[in-house]
Amino acid sequence: MLLVFAIFIFIAAFFIVGYYEMPYFLDKSVQWQKKKAKELSMSLEDSFIFVARRRMRIFYYFMPVILGIIGFIVFKFIGLIIGLILGVLFPVISVKFIISRRKSQFEHQLIDTLMIISSSLKGGLSLVQSFEVIMEDMPPPTSDEFSLVVREIKMGVSLEESLIKFNKRMSSEDMDLVVSSILVARETGGDLTKVFSRLIQTIRDRMEIKDMVATLTLQGKIQGIIMSIIPIVFVFFILKFNPHHFDAMIKDDKGRMLLIAAVVFQICAFFFIKKFSTIKV
Repeated sequence: MLLVFAIFIFIAAFFIVGYYEMPYFLDKSVQWQKKKAKELSMSLEDSFIFVARRRMRIFYYFMPVILGIIGFIVFKFIGLIIGLILGVLFPVISVKFIISRRKSQFEHQLIDTLMIISSSLKGGLSLVQSFEVIMEDMPPPTSDEFSLVVREIKMGVSLEESLIKFNKRMSSEDMDLVVSSILVARETGGDLTKVFSRLIQTIRDRMEIKDMVATLTLQGKIQGIIMSIIPIVFVFFILKFNPHHFDAMIKDDKGRMLLIAAVVFQICAFFFIKKFSTIKV
């Protein structure tokens, strides 16, 4: 009787606290979603992808709800939790993927960009005029970025400041090297045509080494992905044919410890394989 009374008090306290505190948590949740939607929208604007912040907020609000409902329909309560988590992470991952893809396209166009600048400088054009040639001859995202640099310079921003902003938007080791070389050459009075010729050769060699390393480490990465997927697929098919197959382990303390240890070791193995197969050049 005492246990039933304690459970009743606990449930009542839970609902009373939830009734008074729920508006506070909802308000905090809405503020957090607005803040994240604004950050994602600004990140997309830096990549010349313009999405209204209102639409981004709607996207950020409804993704957890939609994926949560789908997860609940398929996997019940666990699916609901997974769906909500994925719904919160999906917009962030999507924006990061778009920005990463754009930077990758820019890096692949960098050699051609430097060659055009070098040819323009040899033809007697100034550095800013060479940037204008890039605007006309190169496809996005390179043309977009150099167009922004030229517009900033025409509005009164110094070349050095504009290039530093450019480097922050498209940050990479190769871009750091290019911007640093240009700034140093302008300060010391170096020959920009020779600087760009050396940059082209240096970046081309770096790209060849990166491609070679990526090819040599591809097997290890694929092995890590396969070894990480196999246990999940195995458990899925076992539960599909026999839902009570793991009951003996789940109901026993040692069995639960072994399952937790297996999951932890699997995660550690994935990260170790990823670490060993990643080589920075």
